[in-house]
Amino acid sequence: MNVTLNTNKFNTYNRNNSATRQQIPTFPGYREQIPTFGSAGSIVSNVSSTIPKKSGLFKNIKKAYGAGIDFIAKYFTAPLVDSKPINYMAEKFKNSKYLFNHLLAVGSAITSGMYMYKTLKMPEKKPEDRDRKKTLALNQFLTFALSTAGAYLIDSKLGNWWDKQTAKFAGLRLNDPNLAKEFVETNEAIRANNKLTIETNKGKVSKKDLKLLLDDTEMVKDFVKTRNNFKSMLPKQKRALLNQVEGMGLLKTMIVFGAVYRYFVPVLVTPIANKIGEKYLNRKKEANAQAQIQQNQQQTKKAA
Repeated sequence: MNVTLNTNKFNTYNRNNSATRQQIPTFPGYREQIPTFGSAGSIVSNVSSTIPKKSGLFKNIKKAYGAGIDFIAKYFTAPLVDSKPINYMAEKFKNSKYLFNHLLAVGSAITSGMYMYKTLKMPEKKPEDRDRKKTLALNQFLTFALSTAGAYLIDSKLGNWWDKQTAKFAGLRLNDPNLAKEFVETNEAIRANNKLTIETNKGKVSKKDLKLLLDDTEMVKDFVKTRNNFKSMLPKQKRALLNQVEGMGLLKTMIVFGAVYRYFVPVLVTPIANKIGEKYLNRKKEANAQAQIQQNQQQTKKAA
């Protein structure tokens, strides 16, 4: 038996075989192509020609954006952060438990201040535009002041209730059903003792010295550290739980400030600020008009 090995079957493939061609689908515009293999360079060239090149449309935008950020950082952010008032506030409030609240308020103050500055710098096309600018700037200031005061007030009023919810959350995470109850009882006892201390030393001790006699209420984070279940946890688990407990307080503050600045401001605070601003400017106009009348009367008397 003679066995012949044909190593070039593909190249000797008979494409004119009628039986085979009947299996090849045809449709209008169909053109049968036989694959060809050239050099590696030609293959790379053909493939690369089909890949879309990276668009340079956003290159200038990205460059301008980066330059703008650098400009703001150099001429606005850096001088503000390095200023004496900011350094004073950082030193004064670095240990405050309301530091996050203060940072949100400072951010709002910067934003409102920029709006007021831009408002007062608007061009005046008519004589009455000056009063309108002052009215708008005053309204912006009152809106910021009322909103910030309201945010601090609501945040403080929700403090005790939110601490109870945070203690319940920590108790569930620690499988400690008594944590929340004992936390509330501990703080109630501290408040009762502080009230008795104030009544006992009223008029006898200065406010500064009296403040030293008062006990600070327990924070959930510190109270959690005293629980046996917490002490038995791994270090990584402890850090995770304490971060979650601390994050609950930040979440409450973000919700309160966000609701006040984004909802209560346009719905409730802005109309109130507008009325206050209008009344203030109307009184100022009346006072100026009265002063002008008195000045005219004095000039008339001198002329007579």
